[in-house]
Amino acid sequence: MKHLPIATFAAASFLTVACSGSGNPLQGSSGSGSSSGTSTGGATSSSTGGPTGSGTTGGGASSSSGISGGSTSSGTGSSSTSGGTGGLSTEVTAQNLAVIVNTSDPQSVAVGARYQQARAIPPQNMFEVSFPPGNSLDSATFAALKANIDADAGANIQAYALTWTFPYVVEDSTGCQMSITAAFTLGYGQQWCVAGGLQCGPTQDSPYYASGSTAPFTDLGIRPAMMLAGATTQDAYDLIARGVSADGAFKSGTAYLVITPDMTRSVRAPEFKALAGFWNSTASGLDVVVVDNSKSTIDNGALEHQTGVMVYLVGLATVAGLDTNTYPPGAVGDSLTSFGGILSGAGQTMLLDWLSAGLTASAGTVREPCNYTEKFSNPVVLVPEYASGNTVIEAYWKSVRWPGEVLFAGEPLARPWGH
Repeated sequence: MKHLPIATFAAASFLTVACSGSGNPLQGSSGSGSSSGTSTGGATSSSTGGPTGSGTTGGGASSSSGISGGSTSSGTGSSSTSGGTGGLSTEVTAQNLAVIVNTSDPQSVAVGARYQQARAIPPQNMFEVSFPPGNSLDSATFAALKANIDADAGANIQAYALTWTFPYVVEDSTGCQMSITAAFTLGYGQQWCVAGGLQCGPTQDSPYYASGSTAPFTDLGIRPAMMLAGATTQDAYDLIARGVSADGAFKSGTAYLVITPDMTRSVRAPEFKALAGFWNSTASGLDVVVVDNSKSTIDNGALEHQTGVMVYLVGLATVAGLDTNTYPPGAVGDSLTSFGGILSGAGQTMLLDWLSAGLTASAGTVREPCNYTEKFSNPVVLVPEYASGNTVIEAYWKSVRWPGEVLFAGEPLARPWGH
């Protein structure tokens, strides 16, 4: 496949970073083996060689791996949002978030009712649709239901919460596949996907990427969407509870940005180091730690047995030990891999695994993205946006430049640094 350059990231309120991702497929690359021990501060792992995983399962088994080569970096930076301001006004609230319920899906109905109660969503912001649950929705059916919802939403509604887990993708006969959250946000269109049987490639920039907008529909004509997903109804209830309890609750914690031996999936390393280079934890209470496990020979590089994990970004097909860490309410995390947004049978760690481990939001692609960093969250945007007081739906959506194939899931109004 032709190697395509990654566009230079530039935004007025953030450090300029030249991204280093490439157009390499992710299916055939993975981490390795198992590990033991925890070492910090640049210690060398005492692990020995493990088997190389296959593309879709990746990683192999893992026991108690630790962090190797971790360091906390802070700097002065040139951004007023570096380190967070703790309370930036946000315009996405319960009063202008629409909740969409599929009446043909009992889980969706139950989750919608629970969410309306938990967040005091106004009755006029509750919307009902009906279609058979399944992995995908055809583009014609989707276009009709979105048109009806958009027509009824009115100018006040700034964002959407979807209360089902299936379907998670919208597709047409040409092979174009958009995540359902991107399709609700941007409208279904082939500029947002790679069609015609191609494996992967660039897609259109999001107008919301790294923007200063606090009212995306008013400013840009889009309503970012997030799925209140759960493998079970109870999982979705637990997600809602974590999101609500996150509001204004953050005191201290760590953003772990983990570089692994899987170098194909570790292409966000320059962004990891850039964030650590300018981050000042004083205002937000959030430390940024770059964990360099790239030389580990037994550990696939995953973070395990850590506490206060508020942000966890990594690149692995299989992320071992997710449930060995502890995550404060409002925690976010994702892995740069092929199929994190495929919620059934993909053989990789999916965003449902991140949510069931105790995180409050995650994201992943619904088809092979190659390792274009633009199709994954950019920490240089995600962390400052979130720590400056934005809701998780705003921060996550602003952090992905090419979101057409990206599924966003979590409790959209979670706001750990808010008032």
